Amino acid sequence: MPRDAWMDLPAGPTREFFAALNDLWWNRGTPSGRRISTDLKRRETYISQGTVQNMINGPRLPKWENVAAVVRYLNGNHDSFLTAWRAAAQDSSLMRRKTRLTETAPGMGGASLTPASPTAIPAQAAPTARFPDKSSLLEELRAVRRPGLSSEAAESHPGLALAVEMVIPQREREGMTRAAALRELLQRAAVQLDPLQHRAADALLGLTTTSGTYASDRRNRAASVYGVSAERFRKSYEPKIMSDLAESISVLCISSRQP
Repeated sequence: MPRDAWMDLPAGPTREFFAALNDLWWNRGTPSGRRISTDLKRRETYISQGTVQNMINGPRLPKWENVAAVVRYLNGNHDSFLTAWRAAAQDSSLMRRKTRLTETAPGMGGASLTPASPTAIPAQAAPTARFPDKSSLLEELRAVRRPGLSSEAAESHPGLALAVEMVIPQREREGMTRAAALRELLQRAAVQLDPLQHRAADALLGLTTTSGTYASDRRNRAASVYGVSAERFRKSYEPKIMSDLAESISVLCISSRQP
């Protein structure tokens, strides 16, 4: 991949994302892809040297989980880069849809679609990706928290069910119960949170245990991660953790549609 290939991108969210990532990389002393990959491996995060180099050079938008790891390594602002990445992902999806529409237009040389082409597909009729709504995911996560990851909970929440289908390949889901598949989704999403949030989300939802514990016991364990009372955790920490977990699920859904 040519160095700084992202600079050939047209102005827009994708170019802005790569520009911000490169600024961060330069400000941290331009560590090599090999060094970043090696250091991340010591932290049990496995991203190849080539993947890191392609992430810096562009122009293909990388998966968010890889971006999050590199941004964390470079001490970048997680939330800022998440916002930039999501804008770039939406921009990339729009460009791909426009390309497909152009390719389906009649005539040679990628003729543009016009009302004079009766067989052309109108732009507004282009298929759009169906993603779970973040606010709905958050409400469903709150509803799942109290009973835990039971099979009934897994079956009764359409947003989470759709996210499971988008994020976990069918070949992996074939040997899972609905509850196990939901647990796998939430585990993948929780990994994207900061370490304390990850541990608290694990305890709050019971992500790494199948034992049936009371919701109050799980909240107490989550509160102990921060060393605060259960009531303070409920008011000050839990809302942010649940919101970020819903955001992480949403990002995983978008990532699953990236080529």
